[in-house]
Amino acid sequence: MKNNKTQLRESYLQIRNMLSDEFVQFANQNLTRKVIWFINKYQLKKIGIYLGAQNEVDTKEIIQFCLLNKIEVYVPKSELDSNQMQFKRIKNLTTDLVKNEKWDILEPLANKPDLVDSNDLDVLFMPLVVFDKELNRVGMGKGYYDRWIKEHDFHKYKIGLAQSSQFTNKIIDADVHDVKLNFVISEKQIHIPLQETEELDETLDVTYWRLNEDELD
Repeated sequence: MKNNKTQLRESYLQIRNMLSDEFVQFANQNLTRKVIWFINKYQLKKIGIYLGAQNEVDTKEIIQFCLLNKIEVYVPKSELDSNQMQFKRIKNLTTDLVKNEKWDILEPLANKPDLVDSNDLDVLFMPLVVFDKELNRVGMGKGYYDRWIKEHDFHKYKIGLAQSSQFTNKIIDADVHDVKLNFVISEKQIHIPLQETEELDETLDVTYWRLNEDELD
């Protein structure tokens, strides 16, 4: 049976391409503040994070903050021939990156150090095209992140970064190999999965889901 991921991907890519420059800038600024707040609150020491393509959430300010604060940063490099992905450590946004001309994104130079153990990361910040209330994620359709997470048995937090316009009220027809997110951070809020039959673990600090502007300063 055909799922709805292809249709949703096409629709939400069109929406993303129609966003105004003003909204994209506004969303990036607010989301960046929330992510940096999250990193500070949970004292993250080592993160995996992508470098955004056009109209994706721009992560460069987040990465620069981490580099300035001695937080290790690992970004993905895709192997086009094998459809595999490896995370490499960068220490400088100017000298450690090269442009992938096929996808028009920045990637780490091939000689940068590989991430040896995936679960050394405290968290993995992931791009997406669209997400739903259960935190199913639709990406660009190549499956790089889903494969990497499964093949490396990654079990730390997986957090999507998205504009609020990327949320769908439809439930995504997820396949068995699709990986759900733990949270999604947008410029408006932090989304947690809707689980009507389960209660949140009382040991988790979830007070930040109701952030006000004073807390972010």
